Amino acid sequence: MFKPTTKQRKLMLWSLGLLVPLGLYALAGFYLTPWLVRAQVLPRLSTRLNVGLSAQSVAFDPFALRLVLKGFALKDKEGRPLIGLGRLEADLAGLGSLGQRAATLELKLDALSVHLQRGADGRLNLLALVPPDEGKPSVGGGFPFLLTHFTLARGRIEYRDISGPAPFVISLGDIRLDLENLGSTTQNPAHFEFSATTSQRETLSIGGTLALAPFGTAGKLEARDLDLAVWVGGLAPALPWRLTSGKLGFQVEFSAAAGDKPAIDLKAGEVVGTNLAATATGAGGAVIKLGGLKLAGLRYAGAAQCLDLDSIQVENVDSTWAKFAHLDAGKLAFTLADRKLTLESARLATASTPQGIQLGQLTLGKLAYALPQQSLGLDVVALQSLDTPWASLGQFSAGGLTYAVAEQSLKLKSAALDEAIADQEAASDRWRAAGQDSERKAASNAAEGKPNPAAASETPVAAAKREIPLRVRIGSLKIADVEVSLKRRVVDIGTLTTDQGEIGLRRTATGELKVPGLPDAPSAPSSGDRAGASPPPDPWRVRVDQFRLTGYTLGFRDETPATPVRIRLDPAHLRMDGFSTEPGQEFQFLLNTGLGEQGKIEVDGQAQLFPLKSEMRFGVDKLWLRSVQPYWEKFVGFNLARGRLNLWGDLVVRQDKDIAVDYSGAFDIVDFTAVDRRENQDLLRWHSLKFDGVVVGTAQRRASIRSITADQSYSKVFIGPDGALNLTRDLIVPPAETPAQAALPPPRQAAAPTAPWSYVIGSVRVVDAHMDFSDLTLNPSFATQIRDLNGNIRGLSSQENAKAEWLLEGHINQSAPAKLYGQLQPAHFKDNTDVSLEFRGVNLTTLSPYSGKFAGYRIEKGKLDMDLRYKLKASKLEVSNRMVLDQLVLGERVESPTATSLPVDMAVALLKDSAGKIDIDLPISGDLSNPQFSLGNLYSTAVQQMLTKLVGSPFSLLGNLVGGGDEKLSTVRFRAGDAELSADEKGELDKVAAALKERPELKLNIKGSADPVQDRMALAEAALLKQLRSDRAAELRALGRRVAQTEGLDLSDEDYRRLFSRYYRQRQAPVPAVVAPPSGQEPSLEGATFNAAKRRVLEQWNVSELELRLLAQARAEVIRDYLVNQAGLPDKRIYLLDVRLNPPEEKEIKAWLSVSGA
Repeated sequence: MFKPTTKQRKLMLWSLGLLVPLGLYALAGFYLTPWLVRAQVLPRLSTRLNVGLSAQSVAFDPFALRLVLKGFALKDKEGRPLIGLGRLEADLAGLGSLGQRAATLELKLDALSVHLQRGADGRLNLLALVPPDEGKPSVGGGFPFLLTHFTLARGRIEYRDISGPAPFVISLGDIRLDLENLGSTTQNPAHFEFSATTSQRETLSIGGTLALAPFGTAGKLEARDLDLAVWVGGLAPALPWRLTSGKLGFQVEFSAAAGDKPAIDLKAGEVVGTNLAATATGAGGAVIKLGGLKLAGLRYAGAAQCLDLDSIQVENVDSTWAKFAHLDAGKLAFTLADRKLTLESARLATASTPQGIQLGQLTLGKLAYALPQQSLGLDVVALQSLDTPWASLGQFSAGGLTYAVAEQSLKLKSAALDEAIADQEAASDRWRAAGQDSERKAASNAAEGKPNPAAASETPVAAAKREIPLRVRIGSLKIADVEVSLKRRVVDIGTLTTDQGEIGLRRTATGELKVPGLPDAPSAPSSGDRAGASPPPDPWRVRVDQFRLTGYTLGFRDETPATPVRIRLDPAHLRMDGFSTEPGQEFQFLLNTGLGEQGKIEVDGQAQLFPLKSEMRFGVDKLWLRSVQPYWEKFVGFNLARGRLNLWGDLVVRQDKDIAVDYSGAFDIVDFTAVDRRENQDLLRWHSLKFDGVVVGTAQRRASIRSITADQSYSKVFIGPDGALNLTRDLIVPPAETPAQAALPPPRQAAAPTAPWSYVIGSVRVVDAHMDFSDLTLNPSFATQIRDLNGNIRGLSSQENAKAEWLLEGHINQSAPAKLYGQLQPAHFKDNTDVSLEFRGVNLTTLSPYSGKFAGYRIEKGKLDMDLRYKLKASKLEVSNRMVLDQLVLGERVESPTATSLPVDMAVALLKDSAGKIDIDLPISGDLSNPQFSLGNLYSTAVQQMLTKLVGSPFSLLGNLVGGGDEKLSTVRFRAGDAELSADEKGELDKVAAALKERPELKLNIKGSADPVQDRMALAEAALLKQLRSDRAAELRALGRRVAQTEGLDLSDEDYRRLFSRYYRQRQAPVPAVVAPPSGQEPSLEGATFNAAKRRVLEQWNVSELELRLLAQARAEVIRDYLVNQAGLPDKRIYLLDVRLNPPEEKEIKAWLSVSGA
């Protein structure tokens, strides 16, 4: 039996003393520690953190100080996984070296999975595991350690965000991390390498160094094919844009260091993006696409806080608003410390918009922006080939541009523009094409379910329907030394020159002025808007030291008239020196331009805008009036065939309370022809109408003209078939009232001017004037001509005592002289006017249509001399008309409903003397103050009254021809039963014969008459006497006396009573009582019985009508015989008319004389 020695026992006791603790240590390490971790640590942590912690196995090697953890899982209270770990191996051997400065540690992780989630409240799920910060200060400087090696393999991180409108999920897999020698006390930085792959097969890698004390890191970060739609959309869902596609790759070198001034430095060789696309999240859904994006030479210096970028390249950009092929920018620098941005250059090429805007190239050079001073500087701006539907630009460049935000001031050293065009007609077509293209895109988007961003805005087609101004072209424009102050509202320009351009302006039918390149004028605010509106700002002040415009074409189209007016100024040259809109500042100007085809305008002077004042000398040469005819064509009834205006003089315009204009100069209108619209024939024309010495002052309300000369003027005056005078119809046409105007309330009566206009016209000269007059109401028409009219009118004036005199002489139908002369007082023409008109030798046959219409006869021949004089006093018109018609011969009879019923031929015969002349003095009078006054009616009434008097009382005229007389010459009186002329009647007949010899064309008509009462009694008594004479002759024959005839047998009164008594007794019964005669004598009737018996016999005597007519004929024959045989009147001029028996009311027995024409 072995019996240990003492030494051996001691050794065994020492060994047993070592083995028991070692065994206990081994048991605690290998068994107790894993059990404690699983049974105590993890459950307690789960309870404290309110999560689920579990591990499949825990192994600890107490001798190697190696901890192995497998199947570790961390879940939230709902059982959702948060962190999972396939295997963790920690080499803790270094922790046992407590004597060392730092503990060393080596970790290996495999199959690590992390599930991050941002909840609806925006908090990350893993943050719930972090205990709240109690605000206690940390004690000590921390535990020194050294992580000699850290390895992570097959790692995976999944991130889910449900805080936004749509869930966002991204995962990183195949994560590998290698870290060496990371310690809290080491001076050498640790090296690390990290790589991962996303679920979209994107790769991320980072490698470099990392130091903790002090903190610092440096390395390189590289990413390839990052899907920006996923990363940006999930990480920044609140952005106004949503990335829908795009890949990003970059390599970034970085460094960061902690200290008193922490600094981060970045350097990227290239940042490349491809196929980038984004859609706006707001209304409209605008889209932008980038074919490629490349950033080169990106550097950020944290210490200097400076960001540099060598170049930016953007390719193939396509958006809702525009697209372009290429954008280059270089040498971009931004300094955070002083907040300054500089850009060496930028170039944009081949850009376009859906509205048809196309840009060839835009270049910027040396842009500088300082945020503290808020100043912007730009050395160069260059633009080439800008083309839009409404305009195009060849080239534009500017240099030395600066803008200070604080002062709101802009400065520009120089700028130049070449070949800019805005064309209305081309714009219309291009707008329409752009609209059709947009419509096709909208239809395509609708078919694919894509948003139509232009749906809510105005389409180009709708825009094309708006009115587009006329063409504008700028050949070249240069501007220099420009300063603009927005705060002070001042624009200063050193020089501005432009050459070889074209400007077309338009005034629409509504009166709105359209200027190319300017927006429409805003509508006027309502009264309610004006009431609450702030006062208007001060007006802008513009100063231009030198302005030059050369070689321009200026066009103006005015659509307010029914026919648009087109005015063309070409070439136009304008020069202004010292132009300013500041009050009281004057500037010089000179305008020289062509006008139309051959015209010209020159204006030279000086002007001041506020208050308005200008003095200029100007001239207008060959302004074709037809070009501006539409302005007055609605007020006149003629068309202008040709005519030119020449105008020259001095003009002064000034503004006090109102605008006052003073003009002095002259003008003329030459080669003028106005054409009647209905007949299409010349209405007015003249070779020249010249106004010399014209002076007009609107403030003084006065005008004067030294002379007016009308040379070779012509006018056509006619009365149309409707009875209207063409001059009143065609010269001035009152504008027609529209229904809208008729509905308007009557306008307020305008205030009377302070003083009436005064005028003075020195002389009006008429040279070789002509006029054609015709009356188309007649059939045949009447036509006459006035030729070679010459004369002067002098002294026309509105002055109180001024008198005008005139003398005009010419010819009617080239042969009959005519003269018009007189005087009037223009200011009081109704009180003092005297006008005379003389015609000599006017051929009356030209008046034949009038005589046929109104007299019923044509005129075979004759001439007219006429003297007319019109005198006007106190509105009372006195007219003397003396007319001499020579050898007037009426022609054939004309049937006319308007012809007078009076015997015109007799009137002519009455008036025509033995020399064949008719001398008429026809005075008329009227009152101009009478509203019914009409000179034509006065003439018509006077002529009608004259003719009526002539034909009604022709013997009054005849009596006047032989020394006086009246209508008694028209009758010849006879005794009852007798046909013998008395001596008095013979004397009257002598006067008739003498008068008829003065009027050789008159015929005398004699109408004999008999009275059925007086002449019957006289004839009965004559027959009774004849019977009694026959009875006495029988008695005498019975007594043996010889009686040759009984006609002259005398009967005494006694024989008459005796023979009558016998006759009465023989034929009448009963016989009245008779006086008993002496014995042997025959009884007879006496006294009243005799008278009664005689009256009874006479009344019963049979006198036939034939006997009365024979008596009347005898009387006519007696008159004719006397006039022929005694008075010497030719028998052929005397006609016996059928006799008449007088009516009972006529008391005198007379024959009637009348006259008639040839």
